[in-house]
Amino acid sequence: MDTVEILILVLLLLGLYPFTIYPFLIFILSKIFKKEIRKANHFEEPYVSIVVPVFNEEENIEEIVQSIKNSSYPLSKIQLIFGSDGSTDSTNKILEKVAIENNFVEYYIFPRNGKNFVLNRLLEKANHEIILFLDADIRITKGLLHKIVAYFSDENVGGVLTNIIITKNHKSNYQNEEHQTQKFFTNIRKWESEIFATVNNTGPCYAARKSLLSPIPNDKVCDDFYILLKIISKGKRMVVAEDCIVFDIRQRDDVWKEYHRKKRFSAGGISAILAVPEIFSHPILLFMIFSHKILRWLSPIFIFLAIILAFLSNLILIKFLLLFVIVLFLLLVLFGTVKMKTHKQPIALFSFPLYIFLSTAGTVAGIIRAILGKRNASWTLEKLEN
Repeated sequence: MDTVEILILVLLLLGLYPFTIYPFLIFILSKIFKKEIRKANHFEEPYVSIVVPVFNEEENIEEIVQSIKNSSYPLSKIQLIFGSDGSTDSTNKILEKVAIENNFVEYYIFPRNGKNFVLNRLLEKANHEIILFLDADIRITKGLLHKIVAYFSDENVGGVLTNIIITKNHKSNYQNEEHQTQKFFTNIRKWESEIFATVNNTGPCYAARKSLLSPIPNDKVCDDFYILLKIISKGKRMVVAEDCIVFDIRQRDDVWKEYHRKKRFSAGGISAILAVPEIFSHPILLFMIFSHKILRWLSPIFIFLAIILAFLSNLILIKFLLLFVIVLFLLLVLFGTVKMKTHKQPIALFSFPLYIFLSTAGTVAGIIRAILGKRNASWTLEKLEN
């Protein structure tokens, strides 16, 4: 095997490592080094502050308030704080209405500055040690808050990630692909947290100790990932709570939005790592971040370089195999695109390659965005705002 062949193999291994070798490795390590969580079975409910940043969420405000009221947690111990980030629909009027009707609800209206700005302002208003971060399109379940706060009886737990279930939606064109991807990464999060802490947050719904939080430094970092990194850099655990189930009702009716989501996640994630340099002094966490995050973001680049080298080499058989695979993949992407454009429900053979293609393209675009130092905290469902 010559130098070029070895380099191709190394690049392919680096590209595939986050999706094949690392999950297997972290699974094995979780069985060997599993750390139990000391949850209290009986306790007096602590006070909880719930922060909900919103932008044009007129359809969700009243429903999320109702789901909290139905959670069975004492409303006298809940502080629910909304922050409107320059909403232009009826969100602000509805916030005023629910605040009048419910004495545990507060709301603040800000000019359009992005989610990070709003979260910083809301955390200043939060009165209690346990903070639940919640997106407006999440519906919590009965008993959820009791289950979450039980984890905080273990003083080593700094944050709790909920188990997010994507609700079925007949309008969705790519819900199954996102569900399978989410399930894959949920398992990795669980195994990581069993060892010590996961390094991948579930942004729509998670809880944290306020005393461990720091103001989000800028509008470039991904808010939930930055918060996670700050918590685990202080030696506290960020754990996955499989029994804490919430439902994500966001419509998955446009696969093209996946490109913008992945661009935002990778750009904001890279910026968050750079904003928490103290994480580099923790070998185990650094190994997880490098394996779970950094190599995953870079995997499309590694595989692309391996393909380029293969075509420049003398490996005739490999060239033909690669050409066949690439052409087949692009044809499947093309068919998937046609199906999506004609609003027909595609079969997985066509939709999954398109989903992978857009996710990969979004990740690469996010890396470029991070290098350019652009802001990532202000977006709509369609795209990031520059």
